Amino acid sequence: MKRSALDAFVNIRQGGIIAIKIEEDDELIRVRLTEGRHHVLIGTRKGQSVRFDESDARAMGRDTRGVRGIKLKGDDEVVDMTVFEGEEGEILSISEQGYGKRTAIGEYRVQNRGGSGIRNFNVTKKTGLVAGLKHVIGDEEIMIMSEQGKVLRARVDEIRQTGRSAQGVKTLTVDEGDRIAGIAVFDEQETEEEAAGDETAPETKDDGGEAPTEGGE
Repeated sequence: MKRSALDAFVNIRQGGIIAIKIEEDDELIRVRLTEGRHHVLIGTRKGQSVRFDESDARAMGRDTRGVRGIKLKGDDEVVDMTVFEGEEGEILSISEQGYGKRTAIGEYRVQNRGGSGIRNFNVTKKTGLVAGLKHVIGDEEIMIMSEQGKVLRARVDEIRQTGRSAQGVKTLTVDEGDRIAGIAVFDEQETEEEAAGDETAPETKDDGGEAPTEGGE
């Protein structure tokens, strides 16, 4: 992981520019905009996490690899990253087999960047690996999507609050051979504004002309 000044991305060419140097067996999974006073929380597929101050990662140029955010054990890998300020809110975690939970921010103590971290999710054969995690306040909505196209939309506060070491509760029934592919969190107010915009959108004007027949111009 690394931080880069926003003004380093001002003049982006049509073919794009390098944002981070990636090793052959690595990939970029998440980017977040911060203002120098945020905390970063990185989560892994096997349920580990580390929380640290973003100032622990010094600012670098675009064409650099960055520094270690979390130390991985065995074949574990980073699945998600979220940023937040202060102690308000919770960490929402969802597993590949549809188990989810909310855990208070206060349960994630601030640590040094680059360590192996602490437990975030009790991964079992029943839950599957962690699919994603997000910082939430509680009044948002969540969209959970499976690899085979199944979607669940629900309020975040409908998902039970439990401790870091819990496996959560079933939030979406996943069919055999399917698994959760991703999650998205959005404000309920944004959804209401979009719905209001749809209701007030002008109707298509009917000019009284005949509808074109199949194969017509």
